[in-house]
Amino acid sequence: TTQREGGEPGDQIRFCIGNCYADQTATWQYGGSAELNLSYSGACNPCWAAPPEEPPVCPGPKQMDGDAPQSLSDVWQYAPFTPTYTGEVYFVSIKAGNYGGGARSVTCKVTNAARTADISITASSATFTNLDGAQWREVDFNSNRFSLTAGIQYNVACRGPDSWNSLYWIYLNEPVNGKTYVVCQDTSRFTLSGHVWEDGEVKDCAQGGLEANLSGWGVTLTGSDTYSSLTNASGDYSIPLVKPGTYTSCLVPPAGPGTWRVGCFKENGVLGVIPVYPSLCKSVTVSADKTIDWGAWPNGVNITGRVWEDSVLKNCVINAEEPKLSGRTVSVQETGQSAVTNGTGNYTITNVSLGLKNICVNLPTPQYSVTCIREDTVLKTPPTPPSTCYQVNLAANKALNFGLRVTKTNLLGRVCNDTVSGSSCSLAPLGGDCASVGSSPASGVTVCAGGECDETDGAGLFEIPNLDIDGSYTVGISGYGSFTNFDTSCGYPNLDPASNLITLDPFIVGSIANFGITERATSPWFQIKNGDAHANGIFRSLVDEDNYLIIGSGANPTLDSYGVVSATGEINLGDGGVSPNEFREWQVPDYETISWDEATTFTTQKFDELWAMPETTPLSWGNLEVGGIYHLSDGATEVDVNTPGYKLGPGGAADPGAPGVAILLSRGGNVLVKKLAKNQKASPNSTIILIVKDGQIRFQAPAENIDGVFIAVNRTIVTYSNGSMTDKQLKINGMLYAKVNVDLNRDRDVTDENLTPSEIFTYQPFLLDVSLFPISLAKTGVSWREIE
Repeated sequence: TTQREGGEPGDQIRFCIGNCYADQTATWQYGGSAELNLSYSGACNPCWAAPPEEPPVCPGPKQMDGDAPQSLSDVWQYAPFTPTYTGEVYFVSIKAGNYGGGARSVTCKVTNAARTADISITASSATFTNLDGAQWREVDFNSNRFSLTAGIQYNVACRGPDSWNSLYWIYLNEPVNGKTYVVCQDTSRFTLSGHVWEDGEVKDCAQGGLEANLSGWGVTLTGSDTYSSLTNASGDYSIPLVKPGTYTSCLVPPAGPGTWRVGCFKENGVLGVIPVYPSLCKSVTVSADKTIDWGAWPNGVNITGRVWEDSVLKNCVINAEEPKLSGRTVSVQETGQSAVTNGTGNYTITNVSLGLKNICVNLPTPQYSVTCIREDTVLKTPPTPPSTCYQVNLAANKALNFGLRVTKTNLLGRVCNDTVSGSSCSLAPLGGDCASVGSSPASGVTVCAGGECDETDGAGLFEIPNLDIDGSYTVGISGYGSFTNFDTSCGYPNLDPASNLITLDPFIVGSIANFGITERATSPWFQIKNGDAHANGIFRSLVDEDNYLIIGSGANPTLDSYGVVSATGEINLGDGGVSPNEFREWQVPDYETISWDEATTFTTQKFDELWAMPETTPLSWGNLEVGGIYHLSDGATEVDVNTPGYKLGPGGAADPGAPGVAILLSRGGNVLVKKLAKNQKASPNSTIILIVKDGQIRFQAPAENIDGVFIAVNRTIVTYSNGSMTDKQLKINGMLYAKVNVDLNRDRDVTDENLTPSEIFTYQPFLLDVSLFPISLAKTGVSWREIE
C-alpha cells in the first residue's frame, strides 16, 4: 500500500505459498477486492534463496541460542544468554527478515543482565530487503571488540529502524536448528600477572619482612596492542586477554621516571637480566599465561611537608588557627634542589638522592627561628639558631614539617641631651622625639645590650637587631660619642642609678630603652705620664666628684708625644702645658690637686672588712670561683701574679655559672702582675678584682694582656717598659684605681706611638652588674680615645 510500501494502482501482486510463487496474481486497485484460490503447478518457483543453516564462519568459539523475540521496531528487544567462554567478541549475528519492501538494517548491542549498562558499542548490519527472506544478519564488532566472561549472564539487544515492526527476529520453530542468534568470540588470549615490591632492605631479589609491597604502580605492555594495569595494596597486578606476541613491558613508578631503578626481574619465577638504569623496561613474549615479578628500589626519593608558624598554641602541632607560611623556600643543601611553599604552606622536592642530607628553610625575617621539626609525624630536636637546617637520612620518601616562631626582635630607643632642658626623662613612648620632651638629640652615643651595640643617629635613635625574646637584657651606654664629660642622668624604663643600666625583664617584642645624658663639670683624676695610652671606652673613678679629661705631656709639643692625662693625688704635667688648639674641648684652665681621702668611699676600713671575711679556699691558680676571696700575701713581700687563667662557677670548666667576681687581696707588699687572664670557658660577665693595701700594683714586663680591676689602697699603680721587647703593647681589659699616682711608663720605643699606643685600656661595662663590686665604683666615668 502507499501508506506502507509505496505501491501504486495497477501494480501486480504476487503470492508465495511457502517459498514457492503461486500461479495466481492480482492487480492493485484503490477500493478493490479479490478472492483467489492459490496454487502452484509444476516445479516450485522459489520466492527467495533458501537461508543458510549456519551463520558465517567464526574464527573462535561461538555461542548459539534461540530464545529471541518476534518483531523489531525501533524499541530495543532483548535475548538473554550466558557465554561458555571468556574472550573478546568479533561479531553478533541474528536470524532476521524484513516485512517491508524497502532496504533496512538491524542494529544490535550487548548489555549486562540487568539491562542497565552497555557492554559494547551500538553497531548495525548491512541492509537487506524482504526479497532476501530470513537470513543471518551479522553485526560486526571486530574493530571495537569487547570482553565477555564465561558464566556471566548478558543480553543481546536488537532493534529495527522504524516505529512499526518492520523487521522480524525469527522464531524458535524456524529452521537452522532452532538457533536465532550467535555470539562469535576470540579466546586466543592470555593473562600476564605478577607482583611488584621494594627490594631495598637486602637487595637479594627475595621479598623480606621489612620490604614493602608497592601499590599504585603501573605495568604496561606495548606491541601490536597496548595493555596496562595498576598494582593493588598487595603489590599484585593482572593484565587479562593479552594477544599472543612480543611486547615491551615497563614498570611505571607513581613518582615518575628517574626516581626508582629495577633491581630484580623474574619471568615465571626465574630470575632474568635486569634493565640498565634508567630503563625500567624488558622485552617479553606472550604465548601462554605468564607471571612477571619486579623488584625495585629508590634511585631518589621525594621530600614533602609543610611550613607553618607555631605561634598560637606553641605545641609543635599544626593547628588550624596557626598561619601556614607560603613563599618559603625549602632546599636540599647538598644538591641545591628546592621548592617554594604554596598557599597552604605545602612543598614537594622530587627525586632527591639517597643518604644524609641537610634540609633547610629560609625564614620570613631574621627574627624567626626553627622551633619545631616533625619527621614522618615524629617530633625531633630543631636546629640550634641561627641554623635553619635539619639533617635527615634519606632511604625512602620523607615527610618533613617545619614549625617557625618569632624568637628575636630589635631593641629600639633613643638618647637625648638633657643638659639645658632639665628634662625629667619622660622618654616613652618612642614615637616622639627628644624635642617633644624638652631635649635635644645625642648622636654618636654607643648603646649596648646582649653583647651587641649601635650608635645613635642624628635624631638620637639607635636600633640593636635580633635579640632573643622572652629573656632579659641590661642596656647601657658604653660611650658618649662626640659628647665629652657626660653622665647618664635618667632612663626609661627603670634606670638603676648605681649602675646606670636599664634592665629589660622580660625582653619582648616592642621593648624600648631610652636614656638622657647631662654634661658634667670638669676635674682631673689621674695621669698618663710618658707615652700614649688609649682607652676604648670608659674608666670609672672612685673620686666622688665630677671628672674630666685633659691633654698634656712634655714641654715641646712638637717633639714630645702626647697622651690623655688626668691625675689621682695630683696632676703632674712636668714642664708641659696644654694641648694644641685643635683639642681645645679637652683642655682645662688650671690643674688642681684632688684629695683621695676626701673623695673616695673605698677606705682602708673597707679593705680590712674584705680581709676579715672567710677565705674561700687556699689560693690555687687557675681555679678561682665566683664570690671567692683569696689572700695573696700578708706582710711585706712581693707576690708574682702569673697564672694561665681561671674558671668561675661551682660547675667547673664545663659550666661557667653565673656572672660574678673573684677577689684577690694583698697587704703590706707589692704585687707584680705578669699575666692574669680569664679562662675561655668563664662567664663573659665575670672578672677578677685585685686590691692591694700598702703596696704597689706593678704591671711588670713582659705583661701584655691583663684582665681585671686593680685598686691600690694608699699606694701607686705603675707600668714598666719592656726593655728589649720594644714591640709589646700593654692591654688592660678592666680598670685602674690608685690613691697616689698612676704612673704609666710603658714606652715601646717606636717611631710614632700616637698611631700605635703603648698602653691600651678597655673598659668592661659588665663589671657594673656584679654584686660584689663596690658601690663607690658605680660613678659615671670618662671616655678615652687616642690623641694624635
